[in-house]
Amino acid sequence: MDIWEILGIKPTIDKKAIKKAYAARTKVTHPEENPEAFKQLYEAYQAALAYADLFKERMQTGGGGMESPPADDGDHEGAQKEEEDGAKAELLTYFTDYQEKHQQKIDAFIRYWKEFKGLYRNPEAEVWWKEYLASEAFQDIKDHPRILQELLEMDHKFFFGLNEVKLLLWDAYGFQDGDEETYQGEKQMLRRYLYSAYVKRQENAQNMIRQRRNEKILRIAIGVLSALILLICICYPIIVRQQRENQRLYLISYMAKEYPDTTFSEPELLKTLNNGSIVYSMHSAAHPELLVSASVGYQYIGGKRNYLVEEDYRQLLLEHYADQYGMECARVEKYDSETSWGGVAYNVWFLPVDCEDGQYHATTEYNVLLYPDIGEIDAFCERVERMFREQEELGGISAIALCSEKIVYPEVLFQGGVEHCPFSKQQIYDPRHIEAASLAAAVREAHVRYMFQYEPWNITSQQYREWGAEYERYCEEWADDQGEWHEVYDPGTGEYLCRVYVSTYEYVEDHEEPGSPPTRFMTVGSAYYFLQGRGAQITIRDYSDGFLVWFDGTHRFFGLSPEEEFAYLQGCY
Repeated sequence: MDIWEILGIKPTIDKKAIKKAYAARTKVTHPEENPEAFKQLYEAYQAALAYADLFKERMQTGGGGMESPPADDGDHEGAQKEEEDGAKAELLTYFTDYQEKHQQKIDAFIRYWKEFKGLYRNPEAEVWWKEYLASEAFQDIKDHPRILQELLEMDHKFFFGLNEVKLLLWDAYGFQDGDEETYQGEKQMLRRYLYSAYVKRQENAQNMIRQRRNEKILRIAIGVLSALILLICICYPIIVRQQRENQRLYLISYMAKEYPDTTFSEPELLKTLNNGSIVYSMHSAAHPELLVSASVGYQYIGGKRNYLVEEDYRQLLLEHYADQYGMECARVEKYDSETSWGGVAYNVWFLPVDCEDGQYHATTEYNVLLYPDIGEIDAFCERVERMFREQEELGGISAIALCSEKIVYPEVLFQGGVEHCPFSKQQIYDPRHIEAASLAAAVREAHVRYMFQYEPWNITSQQYREWGAEYERYCEEWADDQGEWHEVYDPGTGEYLCRVYVSTYEYVEDHEEPGSPPTRFMTVGSAYYFLQGRGAQITIRDYSDGFLVWFDGTHRFFGLSPEEEFAYLQGCY
């Protein structure tokens, strides 16, 4: 069948008409339904294009053509017939040669394709295939149905490098994003098949762009951070030194203002605490043997830095002069914490003044003088009055506490009792207004009340005889219906000594349910009298810090706390 019959047009050299006729025939001739007819259509299309090229070439070299004008009317038909026959013969020869060369190109591609195993195993093949697919040899056969069919079955061929091959073919065919509707048949199918590799390449390209951008940002951030770190490394030591210098200068001005009549040596740095405070040491010109410790810290109030100084010079002076007047000192720290009796706790350190265990740098809330025995309280108070009167350097001390060396609960004595059972005023006095006789009377009264309420197991029979009547008068102040009177007898002779009032008090704890009854408490001293009056088996420990109650083959110790929950006494008698 003639190529023009296959295309359905008259012979022509107009390539646009040839391509239009080919596109129209492909709509009714599908490669899937009639591959042989589609093959003939494609070959006729290629031959018609070749014919158009050959005719134009002949016209440019001066030869005739099937559309050349006639010489005259008589010879027109004969000349035209002869020229058409020659053109057809030449076209047939060209078409035969073209088909042979075209088939050779197809066979060569099939051979190359079958030998090709993938880019992953042979990366050098990528260069060869890239050049080959861009060559005229492949571009001349790339739309042939056999070529398209081979390419559509590449999934069965490649295990490695499939996406790389797809991308080479995508570029060789000149596919673009969004041009799917331009193609039909197997070429459209090939485009769809290759599209996934193209999308992945675009995603990889975007990822690379993002990665480069992130790397650039990271490099900039690292550079800025490095510069900042370098700046900190340069500036921080300067700032620290300046801060330390400011604290040191503030300490010097503070000591000069606090002790205007005393000259101190230059502060020497001892250590830096975790909270930023710096501890210094220095000596005074008046007492070079005393090593003064001072901690300088700061806090921000309203956005402004305020320095805080804690120093122990007054405490050292008190210890120094107390030793000269035959008295002992102790250090007391006050810290806010909930204790078993709900009050503010105090730590009392009965330590030598030259101790090196860190207590030297603690915050001293009260300066404490210790009286050895309550029977010597009059002489002790006279020494206290005389020391503060004679030593002007002690005039800056505004509060001292007085306590016994042997007391079990010093915090109770300082506090004036527990929260719900006060027994006396706090044992803290202004030494600038001390009068020995009144001071001795106040200390003795507080001591007597304390001993009956918190350490009755340490009261001797002689002290019961001496203090009993006085304590009974105290009891009248708080005796009510929540308690009972208890009579005390000499355990050796059975002699009646005095009466004490055993009181309980109520306390509602914060964690108790609303509406629940309050918990009942009593002091540990009242617990002692309460259990003693009910015949409990009581044993005083040798070191006198509490007592044991035996019951049911076991025992319970009292003395760890200055108060006891009333319910816990049940079962002890």
